Amino acid sequence: MRRPEPYDIFTAGDGLEAIEVLEATEIELVVTDLRMPRLDGFGLLAWLMEHRPLVQVLVMTAFGTPELEKRVQGSGAIGILEKPISRDQLREAIQARLKQLAFGRMTGIELTSVLQLLALENKTCVLNTPGGQLSLMDGKIVAARSGELTGTQAAVAVVTAGGNTFTLGNLPQMEPTMHLPVDHLLIEVARRMDEGVETELVITDEEILGEESLSAPVDSTRGHEGSINMGNVKQSLEKAGKIDGAIAVALVDYKSGMTMGTVGGGAGFNIEIAASANTDVVRSKSKAMAALGLKDKIEDILITLSTQYHLIRTLEKHPNLFLYLALNRDQANLALARMKLHDVEKELEV
Repeated sequence: MRRPEPYDIFTAGDGLEAIEVLEATEIELVVTDLRMPRLDGFGLLAWLMEHRPLVQVLVMTAFGTPELEKRVQGSGAIGILEKPISRDQLREAIQARLKQLAFGRMTGIELTSVLQLLALENKTCVLNTPGGQLSLMDGKIVAARSGELTGTQAAVAVVTAGGNTFTLGNLPQMEPTMHLPVDHLLIEVARRMDEGVETELVITDEEILGEESLSAPVDSTRGHEGSINMGNVKQSLEKAGKIDGAIAVALVDYKSGMTMGTVGGGAGFNIEIAASANTDVVRSKSKAMAALGLKDKIEDILITLSTQYHLIRTLEKHPNLFLYLALNRDQANLALARMKLHDVEKELEV
């Protein structure tokens, strides 16, 4: 007797029954035919894209053509299984996809933070988000899909949609069509949001990347061109880096999760990861103040570790930005460090 499969299986007679199951149960993978009564496979795919974008899909059909494959993939499907399909072939396809899904699931972290971490680690993977799918190769975005959008437009739409629940797959499912640094994309989306630009407008690669961006190295002090004096930012961060006991310092946009510039750090302390992760600290504190009805503003936040101080200072004129300073407790004077960080804030030209 064959050992039972290590997963639960739910069945449905058509697309409408499948939706009832999907609404009542947490489903990771859907295997569907295209020709069904009442609601066919394309109707089910459309519903999944709108209501369950993280659910992965395998489509079965006896009429596989390049045009059909393009249409199915445009609807968010993982792939096509051509009929006739043996039970063993179907089992192998399902197990292979579930193994990919097991690569990782993350909850409670912002999309911008996830993307920055993947870029810093030079990951090659597929990231499934509520807004669509991003394929990364060596930490760069090489393909994107959001609904019927693909390319840079889809990448902008995915980041704009955000979310805090994601799954990671082992291998990109889409053909590479670009070579987009993550921070360039995040900067463009943040700029458009700051300026109230409709992110669904048609944009070109050059608008996001610039003329030399496909081969240009990423500068950790790049920011919102035209709104931040990056020379001044670098100079100010270098001054903060000279505070007694300073390990590293960063300027961070907590709403977008982007690190606008850094000084210090290294193998022992990755300032970009630390700064990105602490955007959640500022968000949580802001939410707590709102819940308590406090009509006040955050001046600074102190996190005390056994060997370090982590000091977060929001900018008075630009509360979406904060300075993040990590200090060695044995070498730092906390009161003096807070005063000097305040002085650095005054000199920032934002």
